[in-house]
Amino acid sequence: MKTFLISAAAAAILLASGCSTQGVNATEQLTDAQLQQMVKTRLQGDASISRLNLEVAADAEHKAVELKGTAYTQKQRLRAVDLVKTVRADLAVADKIEVKPYEIPKDLFDDDMMKEAKEEAAKMGDKMGSTLDDAWLHTKVVAKLIADTKTPERKINVDVENGVVTLRGKVPTRENREQAETIARGVEGVKDVNNRLLIQS
Repeated sequence: MKTFLISAAAAAILLASGCSTQGVNATEQLTDAQLQQMVKTRLQGDASISRLNLEVAADAEHKAVELKGTAYTQKQRLRAVDLVKTVRADLAVADKIEVKPYEIPKDLFDDDMMKEAKEEAAKMGDKMGSTLDDAWLHTKVVAKLIADTKTPERKINVDVENGVVTLRGKVPTRENREQAETIARGVEGVKDVNNRLLIQS
């Protein structure tokens, strides 16, 4: 009887040990699809990130995730990466998200972005109207000018009032002046452009 009880106890210990090992293995054997879904669920749970439609590639074996797609602000990009890191503490995140402020749709431009746009405008000496639309246009025009190699980066002041853009400052050539106006006119929502850029002698 005593031998039977010892054997039963040993079996119980082995069984408990086996269950514990299986629990660890279940975590370690997470599939790529499962990890991808976990990450997507976490991203979809955040209002500012869910509408970005970021691409997620998961490698469960190496505990790695790659994010691709477009964010409209640096803050959004960093937020997306931070969210993914909360899925698992040991997860490595490859950030391949591009930040393109000039592509932001009007319906995604919120009060926080407006506040940032106003602060940036004040810092650069730009003038901006009080509406969300003017802040949205300022963000897009400035980003487009910065992204274009034919315009001097951030040496052009961009004022926006009631959808009308005024360009001020000095540029090296006539081509730079014309290119800056073309870019501003090509931004969705701009009603008119006043080109007051001077050509440096």
